[in-house]
Amino acid sequence: MFTVILNGLNMGMFDTVICEYPLPLPDEVKELESPPNWEKVQFQTKSLDTGSSRDLIAGLMDSYTIEDDGQIYRDVIERNHEVDEEGLSLINERNNGIEKVEFTGDLVFYTLHQENEYDYWIEFSALFWKGELKEIKLKEWKRKDNSTRLEARDKITKALKKQEELQDSKTHKIKELIKKPISFIFYIIKFLLGLIIRVIWWLERKLT
Repeated sequence: MFTVILNGLNMGMFDTVICEYPLPLPDEVKELESPPNWEKVQFQTKSLDTGSSRDLIAGLMDSYTIEDDGQIYRDVIERNHEVDEEGLSLINERNNGIEKVEFTGDLVFYTLHQENEYDYWIEFSALFWKGELKEIKLKEWKRKDNSTRLEARDKITKALKKQEELQDSKTHKIKELIKKPISFIFYIIKFLLGLIIRVIWWLERKLT
């Protein structure tokens, strides 16, 4: 069992799908420097909305698996809503196994595979009839420029490294060492000043 903390935002716009059934991969898959284990990739989808967990909290994502025999199953998650002492909404989740999904229609699922030189947008479409896979096809395999993502990643990495260096520096350690005593001294000073002001105010009222 684990707990999800809700902060008032919509927590999910998609479900996840793992496809153990053989995928119709293109010849371009050979271009990948580090191809994933396709049977373990968590694809995203907006095609499945069975109303199972949606009745409790709209937007919490479900997890599905297309098994190697072409049948589709959903992880059965029991969710209980609670509010803690600080007013935070909590969702306690417990996995209660799997159940077969009698889905009919096109299940479109996709992912963005990230590599050093390019990223790849990969999208499949699976046709189901009452939970049985009838056809699966590749909808899109698109190579994308990833310079913006890599630039953002480098900026974050440099910022984290700079923060680590700052925390490890002697100046930072000295500041951390003396911060509490100094804060306590300032607290006493503010308390005494406040006390003096209240006494002056009281005397002024009595003498006038």
